Amino acid sequence: MLPGLDSGADDYLIKPFKFEELAARLRALSRRTEKPFEEMLSMDDLHLHLNTHVVKRNGQVIELSRKEYELLELMLRNKHQVLTREIIIERIWGLKWI
Repeated sequence: MLPGLDSGADDYLIKPFKFEELAARLRALSRRTEKPFEEMLSMDDLHLHLNTHVVKRNGQVIELSRKEYELLELMLRNKHQVLTREIIIERIWGLKWI
């Protein structure tokens, strides 16, 4: 019996786990057609559409590279937190800070 799955969860990790596995599972969840997460992140007149990856400011589309988009998404998801260089490098580039 797997209590997590039998209780309604569709996935879970057993401790200890590697951050890479967690990140891979989150990416897999984000690819599902039924998005359980929010569809848009916003701040003032800046809107990031998670389903289409379109970014708009004042209604104008802003073209971003993949890494620029990922960095903007990270920043919008953490509006009220200080993101250190180490956190940004690890989450966007997947590298451990030495």
